[in-house]
Amino acid sequence: MPKTTVVFIELAVARKVKYLCDIVEKAYAGGLRVHIFCENASAAERVNLELWTWKPETFIPHSLAQNVEPGFAETVIIGADQSMLTGADILILHDPADKACFSKYKLVVDFAETYNPDKLKQSRSRYKEILNQPDYELEFTKLGSFLNKELIG
Repeated sequence: MPKTTVVFIELAVARKVKYLCDIVEKAYAGGLRVHIFCENASAAERVNLELWTWKPETFIPHSLAQNVEPGFAETVIIGADQSMLTGADILILHDPADKACFSKYKLVVDFAETYNPDKLKQSRSRYKEILNQPDYELEFTKLGSFLNKELIG
C-alpha cells in the first residue's frame, strides 16, 4: 500500500489562508479533490470567504462540509468535522487534525509556522510525531518549491 506523503510548508509570515488558497488553486487545476480541515466553524467560514475573494479572476468550486448534499462530489470541501474527511486526494490542515485520518489521503499538507514561537513549537511537535511513523513519507519545504512540483505523482 502506498504511503501518505505529509508535507510541512514553512510559513515565515502569518499568511496561512493565502498560502492555503494557492495550494487549493494548484490542486484544483490538477484535477485533484481537496479537503480543508479547520478546528471550528468560524475558521472554516474564513477559509470559505477567502476562497471566494482572494483572486477575482479565479473560480474554485468549494463548499462548507455542512452544505454538501449526500452523494454530491464537491471538488473542495472545508470543514471542522474530522468524520467528513474521506474520499479526497489531498488534506490541507488549516488547523492540526488527528493523524489517524491521514492514511485516507495521498497527500497531507501542514504548515510550520516559524513566525510565531508558540506555533513553531507546536509545528515541530507534530513533525516529530510523524517522523518515525512507517505509514508516512515526510517532507519539509517552502511554498514556492511545493507549488513548482507535481502535487501527486
